[in-house]
Amino acid sequence: MAFGDKLPSFASVEPSSEALTDVRPVELNGDAVQICRDEDGTTVFAVIIEMQNRPATDKPYGWVAYMANLERRLKCDVALLVVCPDRRTSRWAATAGCDRLWGLTFQPYVLGPDDIPEAVSRREGPFAIEETVLSVLIHHDSLHRSDIVKTMDAQLRELTEKEAMDYA
Repeated sequence: MAFGDKLPSFASVEPSSEALTDVRPVELNGDAVQICRDEDGTTVFAVIIEMQNRPATDKPYGWVAYMANLERRLKCDVALLVVCPDRRTSRWAATAGCDRLWGLTFQPYVLGPDDIPEAVSRREGPFAIEETVLSVLIHHDSLHRSDIVKTMDAQLRELTEKEAMDYA
């Protein structure tokens, strides 16, 4: 048998509708989506970014729906990045996979306080601004918060107005 001994015990089996359309669809909105394209403009990858301030037991099921819907729309690989401002939420998110979809494994990528350094001085490199913005979001309760905000302000001032608005 295809499922081997993985089936739970049950008393009966009954037919159900094969229509999987949700007649009362739930609105699914991630916090941000970034789409990566190749030199020809073809979509090659997408990242859904979720800011998670506290554990929420139902959230992983929504995350799976976000990813499935975006993959269906874009026809490319999709990842979920969960940004957590505290260690407790970061630990929860790192283990908050959805294990009810047989044959599929879901585990989000997580960024928390231990993954992003406090940007108390200017960052260098291709993602310097992004790292500084993440530092402000994640280290909101740091003793060095004012230095982190000053660093971000200085880096944003070096950008054009249009570039800076992308981070607003």
